[in-house]
Amino acid sequence: MITRLLTTLAVICGSALIELLQSQLGRTASLHDLMANAAGATAALLLRLSPSYPIVMRWGMGLSAITALVVASYSPTRSLIDVWQQHQSGPELTPFDSPIELERWYIHSAEVSIIPSPFRAQSDSNSNAMQATFIPDKFPAVQLQQFLSNWSGYDRLQFDIGRADDGARGPVEVRLRIVDQQSDFSDRERFVEIYRLNPGEQQRIALPIADIIRQPVRRPMRADSIRCVEFMAVDIEEPVTFQFGNLRLVSATQEKSSTTHPPLP
Repeated sequence: MITRLLTTLAVICGSALIELLQSQLGRTASLHDLMANAAGATAALLLRLSPSYPIVMRWGMGLSAITALVVASYSPTRSLIDVWQQHQSGPELTPFDSPIELERWYIHSAEVSIIPSPFRAQSDSNSNAMQATFIPDKFPAVQLQQFLSNWSGYDRLQFDIGRADDGARGPVEVRLRIVDQQSDFSDRERFVEIYRLNPGEQQRIALPIADIIRQPVRRPMRADSIRCVEFMAVDIEEPVTFQFGNLRLVSATQEKSSTTHPPLP
């Protein structure tokens, strides 16, 4: 019994160490992941030990194990439901309706949160947006990995991007990078566009899907199997805060707008 208990504690401590290392390497540590791992390990221990106890205690340990399994499965089940709902929502790549959506983003050297949309005078904007504070690093980035991947039949990718009055001086570049499932992530197999924003500036961007598909040098991108959408800064020396919202695909039958836009008023 002591050995099994120590094994369970080792699993929990190992999980905590992994989350700690992630926070030191630019990834986001997840308390939910730690709790799920601990609950799963506890459930396994209870199920393994229960046969050696009287029947009443076995029932109690079994119910406790089931409860622990429910706790362990809650976060991944919630994420799966969120992904399913996102695929059903059509052209919105991410509406930022819930903090759960942040689990679909790969975060590197950044702190993210969902905030009320700061984008002004846009009737089709969502009520929420994502705020990302990039921490000084070589390539701080936020990358959307789970979304509607088939962009065939859509006319353009549209989103709002803004920079907070973060105290950093002068314009800062943020790069949009898009790759498909076949990409090797080299510069010759991805779409890249650079935006320069001053503190407090907002822009609405509309990119023709045809331009995204044609830009990679090595081969045209597959519109029916887009893999990820990434926003990245390069070699920043002080924290810089950006906001992203209204990230969606627009078809030719929807309301038309220009493919170039001035800063939002």
